[in-house]
Amino acid sequence: GGQQSGFHPVQKAVADGNGSQCGYCTPGWVMNMYALLENNPSPTHEEIEQHFDGNLCRCTGYRPILTSFGKFAKSSPHCGSHKS
Repeated sequence: GGQQSGFHPVQKAVADGNGSQCGYCTPGWVMNMYALLENNPSPTHEEIEQHFDGNLCRCTGYRPILTSFGKFAKSSPHCGSHKS
């Protein structure tokens, strides 16, 4: 998506949830979430959190990113509550 054609819901979630600070890692987060939703349209919060192992972000501390993607989850606990 883009500004003229409209942003994809994953892109909008990151922007609306302040999940992007410097923007360096944002494309990777967006594409990982997009791929997860393509393969599993109704992931749980835990599946979302576990799917992002290995994605690195130096700015946000992950909380805004996981919270932003939590709106796509089907279960009730918030992203970031899993203890691995």
